[in-house]
Amino acid sequence: AVTFTLPEPPIALIASPSHTRFAITTEHALHLIDPVATPCCKKIADNVITAAFSPDSKKIAFAHTDGTIRTFFAEDTEGNEKHKEGDIITLAVARRTTNLLWHREGHYLFIESMYENKNQRSVALLENDERDPRTLYTIIETAAWHYESQTNTVYILENGHLAAINFLNE
Repeated sequence: AVTFTLPEPPIALIASPSHTRFAITTEHALHLIDPVATPCCKKIADNVITAAFSPDSKKIAFAHTDGTIRTFFAEDTEGNEKHKEGDIITLAVARRTTNLLWHREGHYLFIESMYENKNQRSVALLENDERDPRTLYTIIETAAWHYESQTNTVYILENGHLAAINFLNE
């Protein structure tokens, strides 16, 4: 068991896919819980709306109240993306973000946003690599949706019609 104290009550507990790390959002911050690290709990950022772990559990994407989407590196990375543990990079600007979800390969982020009237939403797909400029594609407007990582399919329900979009395997 791991014991720690948060400065304010938690809003959400987010498990990494490997279940080795956890993120906790509070009203004003994002915290990383890593049971084997010292200290086991550290604050990553203030003013966070929502967060999601990458499929490899090494990164956390989060939406900041200033409208930016950022990535925190929970450990050193190699390959095309060389970052040190603790690095935070800004990926894009996406206003009114309500949810983030990683594509199964970890190269893209689904970004769900609400329009000002709160009755309509959009979903965009953001390239999440080191090449600039990063492209943000709006893929859904005003529909309910679900991403199924096992089949690599986005399901869209709009006006009583269910559609499926299969992504090509990388």
